[in-house]
Amino acid sequence: MRADLDRIFQRWEEWSADMLESHVAYPILLFFRSSHDNESWISALGAILDATTLVKTTVLDVSSGQAQVTGAIGAHVVEDLSRFLRLPRNPAVGIDQVEFEAARERLRAAGFALRPDEQSWRDFQVVRAAYAGDLNGLATFFAVPPALWIGDRSNVSHPAVPRWDPESSAPAG
Repeated sequence: MRADLDRIFQRWEEWSADMLESHVAYPILLFFRSSHDNESWISALGAILDATTLVKTTVLDVSSGQAQVTGAIGAHVVEDLSRFLRLPRNPAVGIDQVEFEAARERLRAAGFALRPDEQSWRDFQVVRAAYAGDLNGLATFFAVPPALWIGDRSNVSHPAVPRWDPESSAPAG
């Protein structure tokens, strides 16, 4: 998995560059939706941005160079499209510390070495706040179904984030 991260991030860097070129020049493309239920380029890009943010702020034993580049261009896509659509700015992190700690636990269970808890959370908040508000604005504008950390999750309660069970690769309830 670790070896695949740079390759995955590089492919998303290229995808993001293509988005900047095509969708900013031809914004009507933004309105073409996936033909599959509950799939969206906004949610997919958000998942990649969150993955790059976790690598940059939380994971110790993975090179963050490609994550830096992919995160920067992905955030640029989100910002440019949000500005084009004149969506209001919202510099919110969009998740709470309990959700972040659940992600840390999944990373730890997968064998990753992690940065100290509090510093990691502070750094994560700063990086994610730079794109999350605009990303959620896009998700709301395009009525994207909410994903784990993306979109309008106001109707989704998170009183206790499920514990991650690495044996089943699914949240344990």
